[in-house]
Amino acid sequence: MLEIIFSVFLLYLVIFDPFMSTASFVSLTRGFSEKERKRIAMQASAIAAFLVLAIIFSGTAILDTLSINMEDFKVAGGVVLALLGIQMVMGFDFSSREKHGESSAIATIIATPLITGPAAIMATLISTGQYGWFPVFVAAGSALVIVSVCLYFANRLMRMIGKPALTVLSTIFGLVTLAWGVSFIRQGIAGL
Repeated sequence: MLEIIFSVFLLYLVIFDPFMSTASFVSLTRGFSEKERKRIAMQASAIAAFLVLAIIFSGTAILDTLSINMEDFKVAGGVVLALLGIQMVMGFDFSSREKHGESSAIATIIATPLITGPAAIMATLISTGQYGWFPVFVAAGSALVIVSVCLYFANRLMRMIGKPALTVLSTIFGLVTLAWGVSFIRQGIAGL
């Protein structure tokens, strides 16, 4: 059980990509006070947690309702993960999109698609189908705590590590994400 939790935790950690999420968060919240940034970080984390919980506890029912089997979803999800991994390796940055607005809108943008985008949704559906809700709940919750702490202390983290180091770490996470995508595609095809 611990091995499964750790494996799924690593998957979430690379998908949530706390390093690039932090860099994007700093860019999106530029001009806000430190107090407001921390409030946005907590709000974004709460929204992301709600989305993951909703998918953990209702996701497979959604697949059943849509008559989609897990193997088909693994292939589709693997493609999404692979594309995300390629984007991360190639240096794609969510903060390059111009999105400005009030703090609640920014919190929503950070929560989804930045933290819990299509890859996280797909990983949650597949992992819950394979391992059940408990290991996914623990793994996703643990990864979300790490992302939340990174966002909460984003300014300090950026000063300590620096943008170039965050980019290198994000690239490594991108390679891992790409490998997970290929693995899901392979599993889905084998199960057909």
